[in-house]
Amino acid sequence: ARVVPDALPEPVTVKQLDAPNMAPLGSVVFLDAAARPSVALIAVDRSLIQYDCATRHQEVFGIANVRCVDAFRGTSCAVTSDDSHACVYDLSASHVVSRFHVGRPAHVRAFDANLCCLSDDGGERVWMWDRRAPRPQPVGSPARLGDTPVIDCSLRQLAAVSEDKSILLWDTRRLDCPMHVLPAASPDRMPCVAWHPTRFCTLTIASGTDVHTRADGGPLAHLLRTTHPAVALAWNHHDRSTTLFAALTTGTTSMWTSRHGLKSLGSASHTDVLHADGTILDLAVSSRYVIGVDTLSEVLHVGALGRSTVRTKAHDEPWGWRDVR
Repeated sequence: ARVVPDALPEPVTVKQLDAPNMAPLGSVVFLDAAARPSVALIAVDRSLIQYDCATRHQEVFGIANVRCVDAFRGTSCAVTSDDSHACVYDLSASHVVSRFHVGRPAHVRAFDANLCCLSDDGGERVWMWDRRAPRPQPVGSPARLGDTPVIDCSLRQLAAVSEDKSILLWDTRRLDCPMHVLPAASPDRMPCVAWHPTRFCTLTIASGTDVHTRADGGPLAHLLRTTHPAVALAWNHHDRSTTLFAALTTGTTSMWTSRHGLKSLGSASHTDVLHADGTILDLAVSSRYVIGVDTLSEVLHVGALGRSTVRTKAHDEPWGWRDVR
């Protein structure tokens, strides 16, 4: 099998969600990036919408006052709402499975099939919630997280950015206090963080134009430099390739991809996959699509990615990048 890389198809920008007085999207996530790479969940205009990038079909679920959403493995998702509640919502049955009152929950990040972390509007509190338990567990933090908390979690660790731009790391099995505090890399830029999808203890940190990784509690290692400061990161791992997406302050989303491991990303050239009018608020990535949210024009940007296809060739047929829309 042989792969011959070619150019990515041009991304497309579409305005699909024409709700009157539409507020900026709270969040966007692919429901199952591996099995259903075109289907995304979007929190917009206080509603929960399922959107298919391939068919452009929309379905609005019967849950109100939605602030943020993230998907568990399977057919359920974690949702925060304006009425000071967080809940688990079953998408296949369209009903709330469990629900609890917890301050002012705003942001949510789900991982595994049962676990998620939550933060409130003011960044004063963080919770870890196992949906099999009756109540979430508060996370002990020595610092305030700021008005728009940046949180991300893996199977073993939780990362959050504090108001002073330092990064707090907790062991998910011991949440009374952070096990590490990484000092701010830049006093001017709020960093963004993302855990690697297959290396569960490898954290990626973007501060300004510099992107670093930190593996298994070791020192920071420089990974790559972006053309402009990064405001959001997203990883994708498929077809034995590792791809990092970075949304930049210019409205452009760039990607770096490598088939030779994480360290080789630094020498890979980047490709711009989305171009927005304003800053991208949130990113979601599957093997076929990348979705970004434009804070200025409040539209949904959908980029169709090429996919490197590896299989045994027949009669010397060419294989390489192809448009899979």
